[in-house]
Amino acid sequence: MLRSYVLAPVIVLVCFQTAANALPRLPSVFRFPLDPRPLLTADSKAQVHSATTKTDVQAAGATPPGIASKSVARSLDTIIAGVGLGLTIATLAALDSYFNLKVFCPPMLASGTIFFAGPTPPDISGFAKATLGAVAVYNILGLVRTSLSQPVVMGAMSGCMLMWFKATNAIFPACVSLGLLLAQAAPSSEAQQLSWAGVQASLNYALFPWVSGNIALYVMAILLSLCRWEVRNRVMKSELRALSAQDLRRTFKQFDTSGDGYLDATEVKVALRAAIGCDVALADCERLVGEADTDGDGVVDFHEFQHICSAT
Repeated sequence: MLRSYVLAPVIVLVCFQTAANALPRLPSVFRFPLDPRPLLTADSKAQVHSATTKTDVQAAGATPPGIASKSVARSLDTIIAGVGLGLTIATLAALDSYFNLKVFCPPMLASGTIFFAGPTPPDISGFAKATLGAVAVYNILGLVRTSLSQPVVMGAMSGCMLMWFKATNAIFPACVSLGLLLAQAAPSSEAQQLSWAGVQASLNYALFPWVSGNIALYVMAILLSLCRWEVRNRVMKSELRALSAQDLRRTFKQFDTSGDGYLDATEVKVALRAAIGCDVALADCERLVGEADTDGDGVVDFHEFQHICSAT
């Protein structure tokens, strides 16, 4: 029995990693773009890229005409994400309260915000690593926490989790509070807390409701991201269809920075921003290029770019 509880987190992590490795091998029709960053905020490279694209548009003298489309797309995306997260949290909380299904705890509010905030959910490995770290740190501190005051234990927990985040490059702040929840789920007696029963109780809580509930949140975030992509795509293409062939040709040549007659996903992102004023996410641009790229070389020529702009 104890062996199954010890192996369960390892099996979950292996499944996460296997799924992550298998995604690139799926046909594009079944594949959705996952944000590869397990961090809460964008990395410095993405920030530099964003600044570069804005500078390129300004330097080229392009005035974005479709500011309204950007506002509409962002507003719709925000509403769909917020309503989707709210309904998902409410459903999980109801299942936990009325049907005694262990799929909800308060820190999942922070997890849901992380999963639903971006165009697509971040890499699940960040959550998996942080969860394993929280369980490990809690049980290691369990050897000495009975002789320490609660403020000291809380400080030690937060400090150890920060070191774990930096060591694994996986920042998932919601997992910091997991240690406090594990302490609440621990056996009441000090002897049991220091025994295998205490370890078993912490693993029980980590799996149900923490892992089970967050997996449900993550799956819903993935499904909702497909709906949000379709809405953004329709708003963007309604603006693109209003452009003439000459406008598209001029935009294509303007942002073909290498001069080879092709645009990659990054250049498509800049071109779309200049053409309609809509700052399309790079993941969305990669998907558009993948759909229009008939020869599979990862870039689009003018006719493929024209297909992106005119396809319904």
